[in-house]
Amino acid sequence: MRRYPRLAGVVLVIAAGGLFAGRGWSGQAGSGGPPPKTLAPSQSPAPPAAALYEAERVHFSAPPPVATLATTQCDAEGNVYIQYLSSLQSLVQNPQRGLGNVPLTRVSVKSKKTTIFQMPAPEGYTAAFDHRFFIMPRGDVYELMIAYRHPRDFDGPNWPDTFVVRFKDDGTVDSLTKLEPPPEVHFTAMRLGVFGDGTFLVTGLEVAGRRQLPANHLTAWFDRAGAYKGPITLADDIQSTGFPPKAAGAAPPSPGEGGNTGVSQSPEGPAGPWFQQVQASFMLPSPDGSLYLIRATSPALVYVVSPGGVVARGSA
Repeated sequence: MRRYPRLAGVVLVIAAGGLFAGRGWSGQAGSGGPPPKTLAPSQSPAPPAAALYEAERVHFSAPPPVATLATTQCDAEGNVYIQYLSSLQSLVQNPQRGLGNVPLTRVSVKSKKTTIFQMPAPEGYTAAFDHRFFIMPRGDVYELMIAYRHPRDFDGPNWPDTFVVRFKDDGTVDSLTKLEPPPEVHFTAMRLGVFGDGTFLVTGLEVAGRRQLPANHLTAWFDRAGAYKGPITLADDIQSTGFPPKAAGAAPPSPGEGGNTGVSQSPEGPAGPWFQQVQASFMLPSPDGSLYLIRATSPALVYVVSPGGVVARGSA
């Protein structure tokens, strides 16, 4: 496999005049200080305006992407990490897999090269799917992988196992770490975050029954060897009510009741049912080693989690 294929099309390097780079609440999260005051949506300050302009246009010659996933990320060196397909042939040949195993590609504007990070096939498993990648500020690449020992139509217990893949700079696999949640918990991980000390924060769904339907959600801390360190408690987090979710007719508590700050946390709010809000969560690293965990609520719940498990929260 070619490790450095050239990508067709154009990458536009966009600059901004006077962009404001806020540090958020990282310092408070690391020191265990009080969480920041949460403003009501009507009181939230408007984001600063910035005039964007094209600074450079870099050409890559290879087939252009025809399908792109929306979780594009960057590192501190300006490299772009993107999952895309240059052909729909793989989807036609295996429609059940869908976009579950789209390779990750690093596009380097400086070197004008691309690097493919191909998900491995763990021994003893018949099916494996990636559940998003995670990029450290210095460019270390991790990927969250869900694997099944039997085919998905297997008539019997077939609980998923979760792996964290770490890649080398050339796109090959550096390590494969299996996460070990409590034995009584069947867990489908959805999002991965890597702390500055190399430990993992994973959020996802507890599943139950023969069809493995969502029963609860779990945000958990694992050490570098994959051992379970315990759950992470997030104040005012999404309320899980099993599956199917309750009808949206029940009104959520009014602001001020039960710690509610006006964020939509009903089983089925403007952002969708509770399990979709968990599935669409997002994690980003902070330069100080902490993690930003963002829930897909309306408005968004934002948590800052330090490597020691201290949590600060707010709403976007």
